[in-house]
Amino acid sequence: PLKENGTEQIIEQPIAVLVYNGQQFNVPLKCYYLDNLFEFDGDGLDGCLRFIPTIDGQQGNPLGAGLYLSPKVRVTLFSRLFLFNEDSKYFKLVYDDSKGMPLAVYNGRLIGPLKIWEISYPDNLVIPKEYYSEVLPDPRVDRPMQ
Repeated sequence: PLKENGTEQIIEQPIAVLVYNGQQFNVPLKCYYLDNLFEFDGDGLDGCLRFIPTIDGQQGNPLGAGLYLSPKVRVTLFSRLFLFNEDSKYFKLVYDDSKGMPLAVYNGRLIGPLKIWEISYPDNLVIPKEYYSEVLPDPRVDRPMQ
């Protein structure tokens, strides 16, 4: 929902519309991202809505689409670095072509920028021995998908 604030519009806490067994439920989302991360207290769905623009021909809408990030996806390194543009002590953004190719829906297709980070490993990083093993902890991950 949008709220008028004098000369600008403010996005209030988004509401997810969920349907189960034909019954509709309106559940508040606990966060959204639009140039910055906005988080809300209280009850609600722990997922997050990442607004992205849509571009159709010569027409653009800065709030035209959104990506729903589940609670598990929301906290991943990918989401924090790529989708939320978070700074990190160990990852330094060294290349970003977002100015020329933003994350957007372009003529119905999801497009996005190329981003490259330089990694600075901490001096006290300990790598478990099993990471060097040639035996997978779960052999099912090596089977082809069906």
